[in-house]
Amino acid sequence: MPSKIKHNKKRNTAFLYEALVRELTKATMRKDEKKKNTIVSMFKEFFKPHSPLARDLKLYQNILETKVDDKRLAEKIVFESRLERSAIDSKKLFNEQSALISRINKELSSDVFTNFVPNYKDLATLHQVFNNPKIEAKQRVLLEETIISGMTIRKKLDERSIDHIDNIVYESFTKRFNKSYDALSERQKSLLQVFIASVGDDLEMKLYLDDEISSIKEELRESPELEIFPEQKKELLDLVESFSEKEIGQQELAKIMKIQQLLEESKEDA
Repeated sequence: MPSKIKHNKKRNTAFLYEALVRELTKATMRKDEKKKNTIVSMFKEFFKPHSPLARDLKLYQNILETKVDDKRLAEKIVFESRLERSAIDSKKLFNEQSALISRINKELSSDVFTNFVPNYKDLATLHQVFNNPKIEAKQRVLLEETIISGMTIRKKLDERSIDHIDNIVYESFTKRFNKSYDALSERQKSLLQVFIASVGDDLEMKLYLDDEISSIKEELRESPELEIFPEQKKELLDLVESFSEKEIGQQELAKIMKIQQLLEESKEDA
């Protein structure tokens, strides 16, 4: 059985990028403009086109975001990516990583490195393929086989992820939600479309929710009907606020859509 290789996530360019993306999401949701601008400036400085970090990140993304039916094609992509990776100046890459790590520690917090990254295991595996030239052949083959399997095995649909937002998928989801609603409003349809489209990328969904949740809270506070039910109003506001701090699955989506429906009905009765 091959020995386990230690993974230094701070030296994993793709992990640094994903951790910062999630920190940016939190800053955006909390309307922390100072932190948001700091992170954006880091992205612009360290991941600018053709920089060592940008080139390294692109290789991770090219492999982990590629889904093909032909295993031989997947093997070729991995092989060519390894060659391209070897062409990146390792010293410059190391220095850029060090500078970014230092900026994160000084201007943000070391807590950034504890951010949950969903595909962390895949990033770690690919990091070993790219950064351990001295590992034994058997270990390398096993690691590459893991990567190649991920590229060739179709992702299964679960409660939150759908490979392609096409008419059939959208109609299926719409019918399912129409069982709970008389008819979906344009506002509900927009939320549903973003939910379906945000495959493996929570950033788009969270940014959309940030705006939608802000609008919902404002409407709840100004709702004349809920003024006579202060306890229920507070419960709804607390519930809406909680959506900013959790992963959004179908149950949470349904609750948000119910609140949207409540607000629509409130406007009609006004």
